[in-house]
Amino acid sequence: MKKLYDSLALLCLSTATCLNAEQRILWQDLGDLDNNGYTSSVRGLSAGSAVTSIADPTGSERGAVLSIDLSGGSSGTEWGSLEMASSPYSVASKVVWDSDIIPGTTQITLRADVYIPSTSTLGSGDSVGFLVRTEANNQWWDNNLSEWTNSFNTPNADTAITDQWQTIEVTVAVPAEAGGAQALTGLFPLLSFNDINNDAGSGVYAYVDNIRMSVDIFATPVATEVTMDASSHRIINGTRFFDRYRYLNIHGDGYVPSSVSSKLWDPNEIFVTQTRYSSSIDQIISQIWWGTTSGVIEHVAEDLNNTGFLDPTELLSSIGNMNDWINSGDTASPNYSSQSRFIGIQEHSKIGSSNNNVIVLCGRNIAGRYPSFMLTNPDTPSYSSTDVPMHFASYADAVSQIIEHQEFPVDSDRFYFEVMNEPNFTHDVSDAEIIALHNEVPPLVRANHPNLLIGGPSFGATAFRNLSGWGRYEAVMSGAGAQLDFWTWHPYDRYDISNTDTVSRSLYTSAGRVSAVLDTIDSHSFNLFGTPKYHAITEYGAWVLNSGGSYNEFSREDLMWNQVNALLEKMMVFMDRPDRILVATPFINTYAGGSGSGLPTSGDKWGNNLWVDDDSDSVIETTVASLFRMLHDVTGSYIEIESSTADVQTHAFRNGSTVYLILNNLSTDRHDITLNLSAGDFGTISAATRRRLWVQNGEANYDSGTVLGSWNSLILEAEEKSLLVLTVSGNETYMRAYNEERFYGDAVVQALSANAASANVEVDLTQAIEAKVRVSFMRENDVSVPSVTISVNGNNHVVPAGTTGYDDSDPAVTSREISVPVAQLLDGTNSISATFPDSDGHLLAVVVEVTKRFGDYNGNDELDALDRQAIAARKGTSVSASTEQYDLDGSGVIDDLDLIVFDNLRGTDTVVLLEVKQLVPDTGTNQVQITWASTLHKTYSIEVRPSLDAGSWTTLQSGISATGNTTTYTGPSGVSQGSRGFYRVVQD
Repeated sequence: MKKLYDSLALLCLSTATCLNAEQRILWQDLGDLDNNGYTSSVRGLSAGSAVTSIADPTGSERGAVLSIDLSGGSSGTEWGSLEMASSPYSVASKVVWDSDIIPGTTQITLRADVYIPSTSTLGSGDSVGFLVRTEANNQWWDNNLSEWTNSFNTPNADTAITDQWQTIEVTVAVPAEAGGAQALTGLFPLLSFNDINNDAGSGVYAYVDNIRMSVDIFATPVATEVTMDASSHRIINGTRFFDRYRYLNIHGDGYVPSSVSSKLWDPNEIFVTQTRYSSSIDQIISQIWWGTTSGVIEHVAEDLNNTGFLDPTELLSSIGNMNDWINSGDTASPNYSSQSRFIGIQEHSKIGSSNNNVIVLCGRNIAGRYPSFMLTNPDTPSYSSTDVPMHFASYADAVSQIIEHQEFPVDSDRFYFEVMNEPNFTHDVSDAEIIALHNEVPPLVRANHPNLLIGGPSFGATAFRNLSGWGRYEAVMSGAGAQLDFWTWHPYDRYDISNTDTVSRSLYTSAGRVSAVLDTIDSHSFNLFGTPKYHAITEYGAWVLNSGGSYNEFSREDLMWNQVNALLEKMMVFMDRPDRILVATPFINTYAGGSGSGLPTSGDKWGNNLWVDDDSDSVIETTVASLFRMLHDVTGSYIEIESSTADVQTHAFRNGSTVYLILNNLSTDRHDITLNLSAGDFGTISAATRRRLWVQNGEANYDSGTVLGSWNSLILEAEEKSLLVLTVSGNETYMRAYNEERFYGDAVVQALSANAASANVEVDLTQAIEAKVRVSFMRENDVSVPSVTISVNGNNHVVPAGTTGYDDSDPAVTSREISVPVAQLLDGTNSISATFPDSDGHLLAVVVEVTKRFGDYNGNDELDALDRQAIAARKGTSVSASTEQYDLDGSGVIDDLDLIVFDNLRGTDTVVLLEVKQLVPDTGTNQVQITWASTLHKTYSIEVRPSLDAGSWTTLQSGISATGNTTTYTGPSGVSQGSRGFYRVVQD
């Protein structure tokens, strides 16, 4: 036997190939029939046939191997087997078991190496295969787990490979039960040999080595609690609603085969559109698709009357050609994906959601796309490039014209401009030129489009690999940040394939690192400009850098699972900052054709496309698409949810009576989730469905929806992604609302001194009930995340050491968050420090998050009539430090709109247009008359209830069409004669 593995602790690049489990070997034979407590026996062979241990005759230096001879048969079929005789896991003769095996769940793997000599006696139909018998009450049932058939008389048979060692391997779940629905108590494994026609004759049938039967035993699942309250609003720095179009989108919306194209935009399918458009500017200027020769650059000419600028007539013509090209509707050809670049958004408009989509237009630095007269700055000739336009005024003028005249099918307030894609990867552009580009272009474009939000610098993934990368980004923030409305950057995981076909992970961008970078940029922005500004994450995910090696080093499952992990862990962090994120666009495309013979030979298409062609050139949906399918209908307002560990990310949203609860397991441990789910005092959770994406038997599986009989607990497998869709029954009234406010430290990226660094944080504790402190740090030389002591105004909190799933094997840059008693914070300046085991590294940022009551002024932890009355009593007053909590809409004055916000918080997100009024019906007709400000073409409903703070709203009349700027309702009061009622107007 040649020892194949020195250790079972193999390098794992993906959960698809290696999970956090202990492998226990129930039976093995290393070619000697007797080794280290494992013995084998032979059964069933006729006289003359034999299984013997011999020295390896194949020249492979394996030591002992088993030689199989099936020459002894006399009639019929010659059959025999090599069986487990004894094992450290024996529970009876030939029977093995382990008390940690969970029938129906635990994975069993059987493998053996087989060598078929060219002189083998195998014939057509002969086979070598595994059989595992299940045992209960001394009865046996066969489970034929793998049949390895060799037909050497058949030309080109897949298994007709001689004179080399091959591996049989199969992994399946241990059967849930034995035959007859009996409880499983043992396994009887064997490797069978079958000379089906009894014609093998004298000689070697096959050589066998390294027989092994093992099970993967997972550690006890990590006990985790997830607590959710569907009756409590979670407001994040004033943002209440989940804007799905900012997160559930893709980078490339190109050609999609007609057989699946509608799934791209169907609300019941994948339901995504392209968000980032990085080709329009350079394609229009180069006319690369509609020049005299398609695909050949033919620049827009220079303006003869304005040196260095594009000819305006020819530029408008090229823009028109782009519009015609897009609107042609030609999606049949996959050659030029830009021809269908807006197809998803156009189809969305047909279902009434066009104005919800988001577009980020950006420049792209591709060699040859810009004419030479745009590449050098006339005022600063030293600013010159081969692919980035340094004539800033000319570039800004072209961008302004493209924004003005190209047809972008979104609302103007959801359209943004990013100055240039990844200029830090353009090696002939200096940092000074990057700063100048972002200083000069935005104000010139903004002069023509004053309401347009403009951002940058769009640095690639390596920008935050180390301190040097941060230094380059910070230089742009300090040097040009005043001209930018939002920050852009691209957090990627990266896997490198070398020219020697080795695969290594070179970029780790974990959830912890993404959170740390966000806090660092926000804190520095706040200190520079008094505001953290927005973010546009215009690319993210996982990608493969090939340096001349083979993509076949990556299995398709590994590629896709790495991408899915990279996407959701980052998306969940972005979704936790809806007040800061304009858009987060994963680098995912629609479709890539071309088959790949079982491996991703066409590059990494299997990792970043929704559909691909399989080996038979059939269009199939990828695991990446399954992630978007799982989340396709998630919408609503944020509600309160908390996980007891950072390794299980959570978010929850409520849309009327439907709640969406997302769970993402960042670790390779299984988690036993206790679900503490509440719908408040007035409702109940009456139904639940679970969608799942997880790895089983080395392959990703997607469950589109299983109805749950109970929802008190569940097991979350290693790196599993789950969505629970819950139904709330009963009164849908919200009971509480909490607003989370973020406060930033006054220093960033500080070198540790005497093992520590600190920052001061100005905090407002008005209405505060909870608080958290988050520290972000960079320690490039650590092999594991160290223990950190966080001091809050002299109160020490020790965070244990250890690298977690939240860090994704990356101890270099991450963050740690702790809960602190509000009493430890000061209403004003707070001193917060972080102490490490040594002085190697930097404290990146300190952030304090304070959770405050919102709309609850009497402190009874409930939105009630007294709270509403507190707002009404202050109507018409200007906001001061003592009254700003009553200004719920942040308008600077307390008015009817604040009462509307309160009613919406208390209700089910209905648009209430009139504050609740108490009216006494006419004594003769028992009717009421209500007048409100209205909008033509809108319809309204009148609702009533007998008490201000109790009971359900009853609709008196709906579908009332507006008659002008005001509309009046006169009709039944809905209350008994002489009684008072409380009325409101709701927009339908």
